Amino acid sequence: MVTTREELHKLGKELWLESDRKNSLILGTGTGKSKVAIDILKQLFLDETLCYSSRILLLTNSTDLRDNNWKAEFVKWDALDIWEVITSECYQTVYKWNNTQWDLVISDEIDFALTEVYGTFFQNNDCAMILGLTGFVDESKQELLAQVAPILMEYSTQDAQDAGILNSTQVVFVRYNLSRNPKDI
Repeated sequence: MVTTREELHKLGKELWLESDRKNSLILGTGTGKSKVAIDILKQLFLDETLCYSSRILLLTNSTDLRDNNWKAEFVKWDALDIWEVITSECYQTVYKWNNTQWDLVISDEIDFALTEVYGTFFQNNDCAMILGLTGFVDESKQELLAQVAPILMEYSTQDAQDAGILNSTQVVFVRYNLSRNPKDI
């Protein structure tokens, strides 16, 4: 049983590295998906599976993740040198690509790519390795995920809360009128 965030990161990293390297890790919000991805990248560089001329693609579902959040994670985990060689794009761009070749594709929030349109990236391009990451995959998308990057590990936010890795979620409802007209519902 995983009892610390570090154990979770190590387990996710080891499972992916020992797999065929075309798999997904389903790790709940707050558990450290980006840390696991960076740990995997560091190991691939250390093992010389990847180098600074490797073609590495990071896919995201927003420009803010693409341009800011992921870079901040690489800075935080002392891997800016690796960030500098990564091509970072949004799913809304890459689904149009054909015949590109990648040594590694990190597919953040891979469930976003699991549509007929965005999923064409994985059909029309060559990805030697795929690291799929997300916090949750709806049942309706699990079959497509199994074709692209099967799930290796599922560890939900609830699992992390139960293990004491994350604080329990507290939901607070705040009443706020969205209209100045009191007759509006």
